Amino acid sequence: MSFAIVLNQTLTSMENNVAVQRTISDQRLYEYGTDMGRKLEAYLRKIPDMENIPIYITLYNSSSADATLPGKFIADGYFTGRAGQFAKNTEQWVL
Repeated sequence: MSFAIVLNQTLTSMENNVAVQRTISDQRLYEYGTDMGRKLEAYLRKIPDMENIPIYITLYNSSSADATLPGKFIADGYFTGRAGQFAKNTEQWVL
């Protein structure tokens, strides 16, 4: 079973009726995404008959709308039973 957690790197908030954009670092997205991924895996393991099903979870960073490239995978994890760990993705775009 596989899942992708899509993380938005750019957040927009309103401050004094002005839209303000903030960019979240890849490291912070990785930390947040791995935390959410572990919670997802723990939740799925509580479902009957899911205890021993392999689960593959990827973390995808969606870039801003004006980016040249659409986004990138920042990490993935393969979980079997209660074992598994996330690993950072070090792939790069080459043009």
